[in-house]
Amino acid sequence: MGKLPVLFLIFNRPETTRRVFDAIRAYRPEKLFIAADGPRPDRAGEAEMCRLAREEARKYDWPCEVKTRFLDANLGCRDAVSSAVTWYFSQVDEGVILEDDCLPCPDFFRFAETMLEHFRDDEKVMHISGVNFQGGVRRGESDGFFSTIPHIWGWASWKRAWQHYDVEMKDYPQVRASGELAANLPGTRYLKWVLLRMMEQTYRKSPYFNTWDVQWHYALAKCGALAVAPNVNLVSNIGGSSTHQVESSVCGLLHGKLPDEITPPKPPETADVAADMCTLNKIYAGNWRSKIRYLWERMFSPGRCRCPGPAMIRFLKIILTGALALIQLAAFMIPLFGLTYFIREFGGDNDDGMFTPTAVRRWKAVLVSAACFAIWAGQFYAMIRALFKMWGKRPVTTSFERKD
Repeated sequence: MGKLPVLFLIFNRPETTRRVFDAIRAYRPEKLFIAADGPRPDRAGEAEMCRLAREEARKYDWPCEVKTRFLDANLGCRDAVSSAVTWYFSQVDEGVILEDDCLPCPDFFRFAETMLEHFRDDEKVMHISGVNFQGGVRRGESDGFFSTIPHIWGWASWKRAWQHYDVEMKDYPQVRASGELAANLPGTRYLKWVLLRMMEQTYRKSPYFNTWDVQWHYALAKCGALAVAPNVNLVSNIGGSSTHQVESSVCGLLHGKLPDEITPPKPPETADVAADMCTLNKIYAGNWRSKIRYLWERMFSPGRCRCPGPAMIRFLKIILTGALALIQLAAFMIPLFGLTYFIREFGGDNDDGMFTPTAVRRWKAVLVSAACFAIWAGQFYAMIRALFKMWGKRPVTTSFERKD
């Protein structure tokens, strides 16, 4: 019998529900919690799919305590899942949470048991992950490593940690303004911007961020807490249809194998920077549109920053260098005009005398040509100085370093 309670979150996918429930059946938890959101009234046939999924989750055939939370009305991903996890932790002190598309292997439950027991009284650790996106790269000598990213494709936690969760993120404006949130997030300035924008959109309840897990990531970042991730992948995302369609290189990963004796990560309790960067670049790197939005906001959004960050500085330098090159090309027409005028005037018939009309025109040509070349040389010198100064090193202060 498995000693950890399990919360099984289902919705409208009976096939994936059956496969994940088979893995739960193999673990045979003593306490099983099943939560399901209600069907959406505007989706034809969804009520029947929800009914079939609930039937699959009821097929427990081992002695266990079962509690269900089947909703008639649809609350949506944000409220249905968050309220289900709160309901779960109101009755248990620690446990496993699995969604209907997250297929665990037997070692996942052993890993969760070991880590939940080892870090039970460690307030610094708030989350146990089941997935590994490191592409076979091992992080450290233990069977797990510390991370700032709480993966929710099969996870475990404690009641003491979930008490920091707030689906509304009511203190988000104050926490972000303090600068501590960005300081606790991993990655480059661009990746921090991606995470902060995701949290901002979730806080503002953007239609595209009807979710619950960003708030959990925010809770860990706000507290400066850590997650523990396994050094091999223990949960595979088998979703690919219906509501939560996911098409990504991180889905469908094969399960790994842990040794008989699982060793937790050792102190110091600091996130593995290389591991977090690997994950961020795989999941949150975004496309070219996201990068253009980032550059635009860094340049033109009011109150974003006192001056641009290094990435934006380099971008602006390239733009300004190109602009100066175009100006220099246009300015070259000035001495070219003077040279043309000089040749035209001196190309005529010779005429003796210093103050004859022809001689006066020649002197004018010399002066105009000299003036044109002087203007061009001065402009060229100024451009070279500007380029040297612009590409020189100087300190910058970004919005992520602001405390006021």
